[in-house]
Amino acid sequence: MPLISVRNLAVTLNNHRVLDGVAFDVDAGDIVAIIGPNGSGKTTLLRAMLGLVPYTGEVSVLGLAPGRRPSLSSKIGYVPQRLEFDRTMPVTVRELLSIFLAKGRTPDRPMLRLVGVETLLDRMVGILSGGEFQRVLLALALLNRPEILFLDEPASSIDIEGAQEMYNLIEALRKEKGITVLLVSHDVANSKVAVSGSG
Repeated sequence: MPLISVRNLAVTLNNHRVLDGVAFDVDAGDIVAIIGPNGSGKTTLLRAMLGLVPYTGEVSVLGLAPGRRPSLSSKIGYVPQRLEFDRTMPVTVRELLSIFLAKGRTPDRPMLRLVGVETLLDRMVGILSGGEFQRVLLALALLNRPEILFLDEPASSIDIEGAQEMYNLIEALRKEKGITVLLVSHDVANSKVAVSGSG
């Protein structure tokens, strides 16, 4: 059984048909990239799969409809394209992670090391580079050890070198942690690199 199954998905927003008849499966351990130009509905598709926008059709994530069971949220990591967060707040990376960590859980140090955040723990969030902040967002999505990672334009706000590092991290997460990844991107060249090692 696929980890993610989408059948005849359609989304209408503001009386405009954004998506129609979308269907695909994602198997465990895959990295799947949804690639297309800006405004083509990629983010809407991701949000529908997460139960964040209304849709018709069928979506199954880990055997459940999105947004229907609270237990599902702990098995999914999500990095949105934009995060409304005031980076001028006087907070360290360690403090930021502790805010989002489930009660009673401790950070997965090997995971933090893998995504390059362990050395940033005592840095103030406001002085991080774009690439460093993106790795922190990735670490936030991984805090509760999800089985599936949803990424919306994970390299959109960083330079070419940083984007390549991000895609390398995604492949490492699949290879070393067995995490299934679904990402959206308009970056055709680098996204192909990201999915080249998927099973």
